Amino acid sequence: MKWLLLVALCLAGCRHRVTGPTTFRLIPTAGGSLLLPPVVVPAPMGCELAGEDVPTAIEGLEEKNCISAEVAKKLREGTGLRPEQSLYAAYGYRAGSEGLDLRGGVRLKIVRAHFDRLPAQRKSALDGYVGLTTVSFDSFEDARGRVGFRYQGVEAKPDSVRAIGEDLAFGKAARVLPVYRLLMLTHYLKSGTKRAALVLGARSLAEMRELEKRLRQNPGESCAELVGRSKGVCFSFEGEVTVSPEVLVRVNGELKGLSWGTTLRMVAGQAKTVTLRRVWGKSLRSVEVEGEPAALLNTALVGGDVVEYR
Repeated sequence: MKWLLLVALCLAGCRHRVTGPTTFRLIPTAGGSLLLPPVVVPAPMGCELAGEDVPTAIEGLEEKNCISAEVAKKLREGTGLRPEQSLYAAYGYRAGSEGLDLRGGVRLKIVRAHFDRLPAQRKSALDGYVGLTTVSFDSFEDARGRVGFRYQGVEAKPDSVRAIGEDLAFGKAARVLPVYRLLMLTHYLKSGTKRAALVLGARSLAEMRELEKRLRQNPGESCAELVGRSKGVCFSFEGEVTVSPEVLVRVNGELKGLSWGTTLRMVAGQAKTVTLRRVWGKSLRSVEVEGEPAALLNTALVGGDVVEYR
């Protein structure tokens, strides 16, 4: 196990160079990439990895059972990454991924289309359409780092449309747990039912991995069956509904819910002065990128970020 500790210490130590009490930097390599060079450490037979793509390396070690899910999470949060990989560091999300960890600063928006007739009775995609409801929940972390959800409200267009009980009840039924994960599994269907997304809660990262493994083996398994032999929770969003994450970011003093994957450039545009502060440890610290100044604008924003531009 000593080598695991060495990996964690090396990678965590290489992520940021502290230049002051409120600043950390992402360091570019000679080739212009903002990914730090790989750290050379001893590894057991079968656990050797090469290359500079840190997410691939971490996932490879985890798949080979060289590291536990808990160690992988710590490496993910403490490793040097390119600015556009912020979502991976914070939520375990990579482009094309089917799931992401729900942490503080993420807003879930449950958008459901309502119809006055059953799917089999519709003559077109919009036949019988009466409106949309959007139910929002903000995720939070308690003092122990466990995740829960707070109901934020419902919007209806037109006002006469009413949200269904399952959507409204989500926040009350989702008790505080160490790990929650949103799985956007439109291809995981039950017979005759469209399953748009799942939210899973578990007591540990290892338990979450086991739930995901079972789901891949049996995509049609119901929530009751999936968590019946554990103390986890499962919510299946079915029908004409989408469940999408937003990140809560403060922009020029105003709290905004921004679409998943929004970069600093998308928010600041062509502003002459742009600053980004991010929670590191328990305090906000300024983010700077050495080398090409414009590289900072490629940073994917995460919940809790503070952006100011003029």
